[in-house]
Amino acid sequence: MTETSTGLPIVVEGSAGRLRLFAKILFGVAAVLAIGMAGLPEFAAEVEADGETELMLLGIAGCIGVGAWFWVRAGKRLVVLEADEAGVTVRSASQTIGPVRWDEIAAIEVKRSRGVQYLGFELYEPDRTMARFGTAQKWGAIAAPFLGMSPMVVPSSLIDEPVYRLRDRLNAVLQASRAEPA
Repeated sequence: MTETSTGLPIVVEGSAGRLRLFAKILFGVAAVLAIGMAGLPEFAAEVEADGETELMLLGIAGCIGVGAWFWVRAGKRLVVLEADEAGVTVRSASQTIGPVRWDEIAAIEVKRSRGVQYLGFELYEPDRTMARFGTAQKWGAIAAPFLGMSPMVVPSSLIDEPVYRLRDRLNAVLQASRAEPA
């Protein structure tokens, strides 16, 4: 996609670092299980008696399989935020919110809640806007103020570029959309 004079489209891919970390942890657990299994001479004598070997092998295979899934998933780079002329779309692993039109967005701010920094989208009418997207999003909009959060969020840990720079880019588009004649 080419960027227009309005700075659109803005596409933010999620950071793969966290998924790769989970994969490395699972590979490490598999290695520890394998080393533990090989290093216990008394374990080898009791193999036939209680079937622990099959359980250990299943654990090792499970850790390797799930770790490989995380590793492959990290390579796919999920798009977590997309902004275009239609509005802003925020995606997570489990849901998609958007597009939310620019005229529905009151503010775009960097916030912190419960120790997590995130990019938050304040909406003029969160209940009405989120109701368009389904039950989970509607309830999320209702619960967000009680948690001290915005109804639409992107955790900064998922954004590779500095979150304040992304906020400034999005706010420039928001201000330009307000300046345009309707």
